[in-house]
Amino acid sequence: MHPETPAYLRGIVAPLFTPAFGDRSIDHDGMRRYLDFVVSKRCVDAVFFRSGVGKWKTWTRAEVEAVLETVSDHLRGRIPFLMGAMGVFRGPDTRTDGYTRESIELARLAAARGAAAAVLTTPFALEPDRRGRGVEQVMWDYFREVDAAVDGPLVLYKTPGEEVYDIAPPFLERLLGETKHLVGMKYSTPDAGKFARLCEVARRARPGFGMLSGHEGFYLDNLRAGACGIVSEGCTPYPELFKFLKEAHDRGREEVAREAQRSIAALLACHQNDYDASAKGIAILIGQGLHIDSETRDGAELPDPVVQAEIIAMINSAIDRCRRLMRQVEG
Repeated sequence: MHPETPAYLRGIVAPLFTPAFGDRSIDHDGMRRYLDFVVSKRCVDAVFFRSGVGKWKTWTRAEVEAVLETVSDHLRGRIPFLMGAMGVFRGPDTRTDGYTRESIELARLAAARGAAAAVLTTPFALEPDRRGRGVEQVMWDYFREVDAAVDGPLVLYKTPGEEVYDIAPPFLERLLGETKHLVGMKYSTPDAGKFARLCEVARRARPGFGMLSGHEGFYLDNLRAGACGIVSEGCTPYPELFKFLKEAHDRGREEVAREAQRSIAALLACHQNDYDASAKGIAILIGQGLHIDSETRDGAELPDPVVQAEIIAMINSAIDRCRRLMRQVEG
């Protein structure tokens, strides 16, 4: 790993679910308890709020500013935090000035409140326009304008499922050659070859640029390709497994790394098509002892207690297996 890669990107960046009340409003006391819970596990290198699993598209501007104050005041430097600084989502919108301007304002606000970095998803809120700009030009203009207007670090975030708004290797190389503040990118793909090509571009164009795996089912493959860490839905319910995996990989304990990866893949697949990822994650955290309302930001149904107990038992068993295996290989 390059020494200039930011420390907060070297490992587990935990995207936070959004604690909510029954009326869908954000539970700030629940967020404080959630932050304490994550910090207490001593596995996570940074937290990231207003993320995909945090249902960032449902947030208002006032909510972004209020939660930023809550997170900043409560953490007080105990762990770095990142904030999703995308403009407020109002649906596909060709009025690029409003969305871009709001992204700039939020990125500046995040930096002023102590965020380690502001995160920018690919701007699928912006459609190609009547001036003939295609998707790639829309993305190019957006990232360039935000980068030119801020002073703090920026992390790119390729949204899963938004394949039209993709960051291909040639686009990334060009972007890194003409921007100042981009320090990393979270990229989610099951295509290990594509992730490897992006890592190679990053090494060549900007040494120290951190490539974060966005697909936990391929974390080990992506570490082998050059990833410095991970951002994924399992990073708060079972960060211990990601820590086992990366430490084992870094120390050449491939048997442990493979076992951790198998366990992570099994947990990802468990009831994957039955429940929303955020609902599944919140249910696990509540079962692990986090005291928050059993509501999701968008009202998605949580797993029932039987499923919740099944998943928690899988997590505990996987952690125990990895711990025993690490002791064996370490002698």
